[in-house]
Amino acid sequence: MDRSGGIQKKGVERGDGSDGKEKKRAHAGDFERQVEQIRKEAELVRANLDAAETALEEASQQRSNRHVQEPHALRVGKAAEEAYMPK
Repeated sequence: MDRSGGIQKKGVERGDGSDGKEKKRAHAGDFERQVEQIRKEAELVRANLDAAETALEEASQQRSNRHVQEPHALRVGKAAEEAYMPK
């Protein structure tokens, strides 16, 4: 029994904040490995973001190009060239 009158069980949190289990200790280089892993993940996120932005810009440009019409004289000139150009 503990002082509060309850039964103290092994592994149950005690008033001192410990849970009765041994804590893992950090080893030399753990922090550096974590930092390097975070940097690699950030680099991948940046690359994916760049690719997504590029794809969005290209799709937007293609959509804009579809709605732009050539002036009538240009269309007629191209049609005339195609009609009279030997193949």
